[in-house]
Amino acid sequence: MTGIILTISEDIVTLSPETSAACFGCMRQECKTNARQFTAKNLLGLPLAVGQTVEVQTPKTALFSQGLQTIGSPLAGFLGGFMLVGLFVPFAGEAPRIAGGIGALFITAFITCLVRKRFPQAVMPKVIRICEPLLSACPEP
Repeated sequence: MTGIILTISEDIVTLSPETSAACFGCMRQECKTNARQFTAKNLLGLPLAVGQTVEVQTPKTALFSQGLQTIGSPLAGFLGGFMLVGLFVPFAGEAPRIAGGIGALFITAFITCLVRKRFPQAVMPKVIRICEPLLSACPEP
């Protein structure tokens, strides 16, 4: 992902993501009306300046962890709800157990969302290179 540097504070830079080709067909109005910003670390010690276009990368371990939390916890909630209905109401059929599992899935997804908003993941994207000043995107190596 590429972004334009807005501010620099020691090794933390605040970026505004560049509009990509996928953004033109997107129907999400929030991106178009609100200026999105995110932060990244300059671990490589690159000579950065406000207004430069840089490429950032999120570590793969962070993406795996986020995916596991986002998908894994609601699925575990479904299995837990399914089994708890069977444990507390042993004569319940399959439909009530599935309903209990779906209810637990939504509750677990809601709790996961609240926890992730309250305690965001500490892993931050890192700046990996400076793009050419006149190009809108970084060239492929």
